Amino acid sequence: MPVPTFKIRYDRRVSPAFLGHFVAGGVADRLRVIAQQAALPLDLQMRKNPKSGAQHATLYAGLTAVLNVKETRGGLRLGAHPTWSEGPYGFSPHWGDSLTLDEVRSEWSQIELYLERVVPKAVRDHGMTEGAVQSVVSRSESGDWAVLDREVIPSFVDTAYKRSVLDECMAPMTDAAWAAAESLDRPPASLGAECDLLAVDADGRLLAIEVKPLGAGTIAWVPAQATMYARVLQRWIDVDGETALDGAAPRQVIAGMLAQRQSLGQVVGFSVALPDDLRVTPVVVLQKGAPPVQKDKMRRVRDALARRDLQVPQVELYEVSILGDFERID
Repeated sequence: MPVPTFKIRYDRRVSPAFLGHFVAGGVADRLRVIAQQAALPLDLQMRKNPKSGAQHATLYAGLTAVLNVKETRGGLRLGAHPTWSEGPYGFSPHWGDSLTLDEVRSEWSQIELYLERVVPKAVRDHGMTEGAVQSVVSRSESGDWAVLDREVIPSFVDTAYKRSVLDECMAPMTDAAWAAAESLDRPPASLGAECDLLAVDADGRLLAIEVKPLGAGTIAWVPAQATMYARVLQRWIDVDGETALDGAAPRQVIAGMLAQRQSLGQVVGFSVALPDDLRVTPVVVLQKGAPPVQKDKMRRVRDALARRDLQVPQVELYEVSILGDFERID
């Protein structure tokens, strides 16, 4: 594995050759069509390992990956979680070998038959709650933002540096003494670093979005989760913008990821002039119908966080219906 040329890196851009497999005329173009046109919470995402350069695409059904298409020297390799690839859905073991593009074409009818069998089951198991709400947010027709990625987390040069960054980003929001002084419920002991969705809005702001469906338990500290994601991503922008040695500065990464999504027909009609100074805003999107008492607690945490110097804007709160109607929570 090559020595990283970065301290923090986030980059989901794939090569033009690999992306070409999924656009019109490409060997796997049908995945793009299926993800866009099926009346189900499906999503096609590009993936790249910033350390090794390995590339793959993932078809999600709700929150679960039902098909991975990986680049190999000889062509492509298909994979899926054992729940699906080893289940009674028709995934052929030899798809896990390196297939030439001609072999992928010859197998495509069977690949689609596997998807016909596996997607309904995967959606029932992983796409009826948070996966469904994520799909609504990702496919918003409002034009206010374009979702660039899901399951977002930067890579770090090593584990020790990662731990130091995450601890520093988390500490101001998990201090029980501070929460008690603000008359808040006890904060969580730790906050994760995997953001549900990353989007860019029409003003060029990056949005670190945390999605919560109904029945997700307490939502009081969800603003802290979203703020944690925004702080980590802002650290990537600030650090990688200074240390990138390979032309992968954050502004170029975001512009390239947006162009990639547009090539796949996923954010048609959206355009934005990205600012030189990228800033990340934390956003919470709740499925409509959360209890008022829970939303009141969430507002109190939001307001308390705004009184601390967290180097990111105040978290924005929204509700969304399953029809895709958004409403700002004041």
